[in-house]
Amino acid sequence: MKDYLIFLLCISCYITNAQEPVTKQATQKQKLVLEKDGKDPVCGMKVKKGTTLVSTYKEKPYGFCSKVCKERFDKEPEKYVKK
Repeated sequence: MKDYLIFLLCISCYITNAQEPVTKQATQKQKLVLEKDGKDPVCGMKVKKGTTLVSTYKEKPYGFCSKVCKERFDKEPEKYVKK
């Protein structure tokens, strides 16, 4: 049930905070850009390459569907990364 609620929250955040398009200006502000399609480790949604919603954990980049998922991951990355 908890996972379902997180998924619903991510969908609503995704709709309201759609992924930022990659532009020269965006890449200059934040150097991390997802280089290939991936999966949000928090909610499991697909994440397109080029998103700037990226965090690095143990030298591996992770992309996110929304700012909410990125913030959750940044607080407790070990909770969402498979060992």
